[in-house]
Amino acid sequence: MPARAPSSFAAGLWKQGFSKTGLTADLRWRWRHVELKDGCLTWSVWSGEGGHENSSGELVPKGLCDLRLTPCQVKIVGATQFAVSPVRGRQWQGLPRGEGTRIFVFDAIGSQMSLDEWCKAIRKHARFGRVIREELALSQVPATA
Repeated sequence: MPARAPSSFAAGLWKQGFSKTGLTADLRWRWRHVELKDGCLTWSVWSGEGGHENSSGELVPKGLCDLRLTPCQVKIVGATQFAVSPVRGRQWQGLPRGEGTRIFVFDAIGSQMSLDEWCKAIRKHARFGRVIREELALSQVPATA
């Protein structure tokens, strides 16, 4: 029986990232619309003034982590912050070169969902990703006579 994807989950969330220009190594916080769907963690920004949910415009994708491709873990790293990273000895698959060991840090302050809700949802989607990887691996094993 194929794995069933957990419910989609989406809300605004602060995401830590690098400077847009690349001229500085400083990490910055940016408000993103973050969604979990079918084992993928995506973040987008609203087009238009301000980049928040109340902005006029549409969602513009900014990044994606396919939790079906890489075993990952979620750790609480502060009162309102959590980090998503590949498990030890693994690297993110499907990300640009040089970002395989990147740790994605988010802050739930001001989010419609709590820190605990975010962590639980990401863990559910990561477990779903693990089941998908296992099903795929088993489907590639030749049947014995």
